[in-house]
Amino acid sequence: DIDQRKVTAREDLVQAKARVAQLEAELKIQPTLTNKAIESADTAYKTAVQARDQLTRTTQPLERTNAETELREAQSGHQIAQSELTRRQDLLAKGFVAQRSVEEARLTVDQAKARLARAEERMNRLDMQQKLELQQADERVRQSSADLERAKANGIQDLVKRKEYESAVAAMRKSEIALRDVESLQRSRDQQMATVRQFKSVVGE
Repeated sequence: DIDQRKVTAREDLVQAKARVAQLEAELKIQPTLTNKAIESADTAYKTAVQARDQLTRTTQPLERTNAETELREAQSGHQIAQSELTRRQDLLAKGFVAQRSVEEARLTVDQAKARLARAEERMNRLDMQQKLELQQADERVRQSSADLERAKANGIQDLVKRKEYESAVAAMRKSEIALRDVESLQRSRDQQMATVRQFKSVVGE
């Protein structure tokens, strides 16, 4: 049926034009989206690299220096406290000091021992902590580098969008031709019907 074909052809053309309009808008904005994605990924990558460099060059060395200093001070304090306890114990044996003086020295040794234990624990924990921090920093660099490469690779979307647009335009042209063909058929049919009516009118006379 020509009338139904005409309706269908018009609907197809409307859809084709809408598709072209949509892709035309996307085509205009696609390069901007691509550039922004690349810039964002590049910034994230540079930030990750800088953070890792600061970690390895400044943060971790400073933490290790502080921990080593604390450990040395704790070791020295413990040795001094132990020497003082020994000295007072000798003096107590000779009757030169009271028992209370020895107990005070023993308390100082206990405190120094606790401080030393904390410093040693911090030093041991620091090795594992810094190793984990470096692994995480390396992973962030690796991930951001991969994201940057993907963003650059997605630049192909500019070309893909262009191809989609050209294909949609071609489809729209076909829909226009199809509609014209149907309209031509309709005009031909109308002319034939008019001719038949005219002929019948003439015969009737």
